[in-house]
Amino acid sequence: MGGQLRAPAVHSLLRQLARKANDSQTARPCSHHVSRKAFRSRRLRTSPQRHVGSELQIDLANLTNKAGAALLHHAGADRAGAAKIEPDDAELIAASREVDGHALTLKLLGRFLARAHKGDIRQRDLVSFDAADLQEQGRTTFKMLAAFENWFAKSGEFGQRQLSVLHLMGLFDGPVDSDCLEVLRAAPSIQA
Repeated sequence: MGGQLRAPAVHSLLRQLARKANDSQTARPCSHHVSRKAFRSRRLRTSPQRHVGSELQIDLANLTNKAGAALLHHAGADRAGAAKIEPDDAELIAASREVDGHALTLKLLGRFLARAHKGDIRQRDLVSFDAADLQEQGRTTFKMLAAFENWFAKSGEFGQRQLSVLHLMGLFDGPVDSDCLEVLRAAPSIQA
């Protein structure tokens, strides 16, 4: 299913945006997608994109440094030390560049900094990304999840509960409803 949307509601939203874009010829559909795979649809039609056979294909690149900085800020990285910073701050732009504008990694980094370090972008070096991470798809995201795991492991009982939830969520490939989690939490416990 590479590039296919699994959420029918998101597909419907994009279809509506495409319809409006065709009607006005000024508005364009917008998708904030966190995958490096191209988005494909047989039913979504909009004029400015290219078609491959009967499929619409929109190549989704990584975010620009400025857009990545804004995403980081929106996710909670809004300080440099004790000082408040704006979405176009040089340190946010540098952080976006360090992960090559990978949207999911930036979102997770922003949330991690907000929760674990009061939004201080200067603490981003606690998660070490190297050049090899940028070459392998998903590697920077795994590094972010490892940072959360490490933080939770050092955060007492509350952190242990968060870590348990993180491990449970790791069993799924997408959104999880509460019924699935209740089944996993029921006795007998699953041994790691």
